[in-house]
Amino acid sequence: MKIQAEWIGQQAKSAAADWWKIQIQDPSVSVYLYFQVGELRAATHPPAGFELVTGERMSPASTLEQQQKWILSQVRRTPFLPPFI
Repeated sequence: MKIQAEWIGQQAKSAAADWWKIQIQDPSVSVYLYFQVGELRAATHPPAGFELVTGERMSPASTLEQQQKWILSQVRRTPFLPPFI
């Protein structure tokens, strides 16, 4: 379970970093959280092979840490864990 929690935390951190890069370039764009088995990604449009985690826009007013926590709260209901975890 600890390995699983650490892996999910790393995925959330990576997706939050994606969000940060996009928001810094243009705060007016809408960024959403997407998933495929084994990966999370924040993007303005769905990457190939990814599905939307939630229709809720990632808040441009959040800090990086707040986004990480928000992502963790959203993925609890998302089947994105790879089979090896």
